[in-house]
Amino acid sequence: MKKLLSLAIVALVAIAPLAHASCQTLGFDTESLPTFFQGDPVSLQIQVSGGTPGYTFAITSGSLPAGLHMSSSGLIDGEPDGDPSDTTIYVRVTDSLGCQKTQAFAVRVEIP
Repeated sequence: MKKLLSLAIVALVAIAPLAHASCQTLGFDTESLPTFFQGDPVSLQIQVSGGTPGYTFAITSGSLPAGLHMSSSGLIDGEPDGDPSDTTIYVRVTDSLGCQKTQAFAVRVEIP
């Protein structure tokens, strides 16, 4: 049992630098969101790269305007149906190894 535990610890120590290096490469390719217009359909995929694929997205602060939603795959869709607005959301991406990055996005809704 001690030998198995020792091997597991050695494996984790050997993998840790690789996971850390992978975390450093995780980043958002989508730098900003376009202006959305009331009643116009939206389908926008937030793009990321690096890290280890198998990404999960979440809004950690702020909220999308009424009528818009973001899935855990980073797809923003719906039709803005609220009043014109300017807000900021913070989106966190987590890769399959647990590496995380967060980015702020300005969200603007206007009347067409």
